[in-house]
Amino acid sequence: MALYRFFIMQFVCLVVYCLAVGLLIKGYSSKATIQSSYPASSGLFAIHVLITSTVIFGLLTQLYTFIKYYEVILYGELALLERCVGCLMPCCCTRVYRPPYTMTDTLRDDQTDSADNDIV
Repeated sequence: MALYRFFIMQFVCLVVYCLAVGLLIKGYSSKATIQSSYPASSGLFAIHVLITSTVIFGLLTQLYTFIKYYEVILYGELALLERCVGCLMPCCCTRVYRPPYTMTDTLRDDQTDSADNDIV
């Protein structure tokens, strides 16, 4: 269950980072983020540059995670998309029950695979 929560949080963070980048683009287009719009003695421009670079780095990290794992998570063994749609729109979609995928199942599968491949 923790794996599902992790990837749902990934999707939520991806949306939040996209909104933050949209706000930054809007600020840049209205010229509210250039150095001359800040007082000369304040360090707000440096803070703004730091926030911009942090948001862009976070967005790239979120995009990397989404691109790397979306096929396995959404359509693979976890079927997160199917579960979320069934939960959010129960009137439109039939809910399919699948037993939860746990790490013990993964470990058990790895142990049986390695036992089959042992050379005696």
